[in-house]
Amino acid sequence: MKNIKIEFGVNLRNARKALNQGEGKSQVDFAADVDLTRPTISRFENGFGNPTLTQIEKLANALNIEPADLLKRD
Repeated sequence: MKNIKIEFGVNLRNARKALNQGEGKSQVDFAADVDLTRPTISRFENGFGNPTLTQIEKLANALNIEPADLLKRD
């Protein structure tokens, strides 16, 4: 079983890249949308850092998905 942080990061990266009809959004632009820094987004996507529930909700809202979608495990 993969680490939940790795799974979260993969789900976040994939959802961010699926924005704008598949054209994606840069980490810089996405970070600005969710009022976080680019390094924070990078840490999350690479399986580092511990996002709060509030941050997970904010990320999911910006991605137009449910917070649970970011926590799905394959």
